[in-house]
Amino acid sequence: MHYFQVITRKFFLFLLLLTIIFPNTAVLAYEEAINIEVTIFYMDGCVACREDERLREIFIEQLPDDFDRSVFTMTFYNTFQMSGNARFNEILEEFERDRHNTNLPLTIIGVELFFGEAGIGEAALYLPLKYAQLREGSGGCQENEALDERQEVEEEEAQPLGITFAPLDKLMIRYYSTEACPACEVVSAFLEQLLAYTIVDGIQYPILIEEISILEDDNWQELFGLFEFFQLPERAQVVPIVFVGKNVLSGDREIVNELEAVLQEEDSRYKIVFPPPDTEEFALGAHRIGAIMLAGLVNGLGPCSLSMMLLFLSLIAVIKDKNRFRLLGLGFIGGRVITYLIIGLLVGGMLATLPFDTFTLLRRIMSVVLIGLCLLLAAGNFLDIYYIRKQEYGKIKVRIPQKLRILNEALMKKAVQPKFGRWLLVVVVGVSAVLALGEFFCAGQIYLAMILSIMQQGGTLPFLFFVLYIVMLCIPGLLLLILVDRGKRVFDLSEKSLQAMPIIKLVSGLFFVILAVVTLLLL
Repeated sequence: MHYFQVITRKFFLFLLLLTIIFPNTAVLAYEEAINIEVTIFYMDGCVACREDERLREIFIEQLPDDFDRSVFTMTFYNTFQMSGNARFNEILEEFERDRHNTNLPLTIIGVELFFGEAGIGEAALYLPLKYAQLREGSGGCQENEALDERQEVEEEEAQPLGITFAPLDKLMIRYYSTEACPACEVVSAFLEQLLAYTIVDGIQYPILIEEISILEDDNWQELFGLFEFFQLPERAQVVPIVFVGKNVLSGDREIVNELEAVLQEEDSRYKIVFPPPDTEEFALGAHRIGAIMLAGLVNGLGPCSLSMMLLFLSLIAVIKDKNRFRLLGLGFIGGRVITYLIIGLLVGGMLATLPFDTFTLLRRIMSVVLIGLCLLLAAGNFLDIYYIRKQEYGKIKVRIPQKLRILNEALMKKAVQPKFGRWLLVVVVGVSAVLALGEFFCAGQIYLAMILSIMQQGGTLPFLFFVLYIVMLCIPGLLLLILVDRGKRVFDLSEKSLQAMPIIKLVSGLFFVILAVVTLLLL
């Protein structure tokens, strides 16, 4: 018993001596166990771009020179690939974020989020601070619990996509590409020199090529669906990629080397048939169409639009030939249609070519500007009601500036002169298109807001939406033309429009308030 007590005392003395001689042993062991996970989500469909390597270099370059590179691990997820996109959706759900408001690349360290390429540099500066917190034994518990919860999340099972095939007597190449992609340029050049047909067993089959940009509309989501349907490995989830019937070729080398052989195969003579949109998506589409039609009608009832139409009708009201009167009136409306359609397509086209993260940032900036502008226009319309009630029409705020109105009137008077003869209609259409540019500064704010809304929500059939908006914009002017044609005096219509102006101003003001609130909720 005495011998056992002696051994025990010596053992504890030995442990005490180790603690005195090596006081930092436990700390060193803890430090060696520290491994901070740095996760970066990015979107890159280009097979030759190596975006993950570029982002890694940006992160490493921003780290302090004396920082230990062994205490962190970097993981990259490409949201263009199915697994990366599924992981990104999990993160969005966990952090309760909307995809459109999450700027890529997204860097995550623990529970901290950093957005865009600038955020990568911010994350690199934050990493040493997080490491210091973990060394001190604080700030790590909540983070580790969150990381554990993320790792336990299981991926949802893929739902049936409803994609089918229809037999064809031709060959259809469905080619997905993107901007600033060297591999896509190689494939595009290869497809341009491809013959317009191929011969299989003595039968000639025409070759149709459909090029689809993943930057437009919902094309990238459509491509994700094809990735899942064909069960493509991640290395094949890139652009350029072509689908020929039941065959898939991805990457410039595979497409260039194997496409001609694939065109000879029997299962290439099929067309991919996508399922129709479900009821919920259709309802959302109908809701958006209704909002756009209402916005166009409100815009068309504004004083900027009505005053120009009434002024033009007063100039051509002396024409006794009814058919000529109607033709010139429709020509004036047609000029506005041309201008608004061109502006809409140009703005929509520019937004469609922007990268996802750039467009997201631009949308947020424009949303803030739009909210402020809507509130100013709403206040201006409400104030105009007060001035109209007091018959102080010179103080009305939301209208075409007086100098511009005088210029417009002079242009209209020159446009309707008889000397133009058979070219009069062409002159009227041209002058109307020019006048619509000036009118756009007064009435175009709602139009631009609706274009931005269409593009940020996916842009389903944007051309149709632009047409609907412009048709509704022109309906009030068309009604004025019909009334004058049936004998109504322009002066009487001007008086009635002036009497209805308080109601029009009230509706316009409320519309701007609602638009500001909706934009704020979507921000």
